[in-house]
Amino acid sequence: MSSKLAWDAVAVEYERRVQPLTASFAPALLEEVGPLSGKRLLDVAAGSGAVALLAASQGATVVASDVSPRMLELLQREADTKFRHGSSAGEGQTGAIEQTVVSDGESLPSVLEARFDVACSSFGLIFFDHPERGLSELCRTLRPGGIVAISAWGAPRETQAFRVLPDAAARVLPAQQSDAAKPKRIDGTPPALRAFFEAGGLRDVRIAGPITRMLQVASATDYWDRFALGAPGTQKLLASLALDERDALRAEVLRELHDKFGDGPVALPVNAYFAIGRTPC
Repeated sequence: MSSKLAWDAVAVEYERRVQPLTASFAPALLEEVGPLSGKRLLDVAAGSGAVALLAASQGATVVASDVSPRMLELLQREADTKFRHGSSAGEGQTGAIEQTVVSDGESLPSVLEARFDVACSSFGLIFFDHPERGLSELCRTLRPGGIVAISAWGAPRETQAFRVLPDAAARVLPAQQSDAAKPKRIDGTPPALRAFFEAGGLRDVRIAGPITRMLQVASATDYWDRFALGAPGTQKLLASLALDERDALRAEVLRELHDKFGDGPVALPVNAYFAIGRTPC
């Protein structure tokens, strides 16, 4: 299944089950960027729009790009509601979602070149097949001296919220399948993020974090459903398994969470870091 189709297939469940966590990092990311009133911002791999909508509410004129048309439909629907009676930006601010663009973040349309003051990707670029291309594309959309900002998950030891499923897979699945359960993303540790940005030609690079949030769901079953229904990577893994293997993996995830939390809510911490830099003037 193509990336577009995979993300289209989970868009509604993603907005419901995954975005509450990723959105909780958005205010801190935009705070690192600085005042947005009157600026133009591009959000790449925007998903259902947490960062784009918040930036618009803070006075930015926003273009949101994603490979999934369905994700952008959800973003636009929320924007239409949020800004129905005029801008919801603060006093004196006139932010808006100007446009949504269906595009692969590794190959953005030429029309976006050199148009923006800020280009960001919140937990998006880190999952690209070729993240260095994604970073180059973000830089290409900026005016001289523009700001690039991305969010990245920390090292495995810092992402307890995401360890339950791959750890369960390592216990109950053959090695090849359990390897497929491991998250596929760039190294989000501060030294790696700094090196990544500097190799991309960015200046004044700084890393913020760790920023800690909690993945909170009502039950162990809701934890399983968050990944099984809202994450294309998990869906791809489950589709590769025999029925008895899927059942064994689900049972092991639920067992571990019940051991920790009983029948009550699940709350697990996760750390993220932000990388911020400027293009040459």
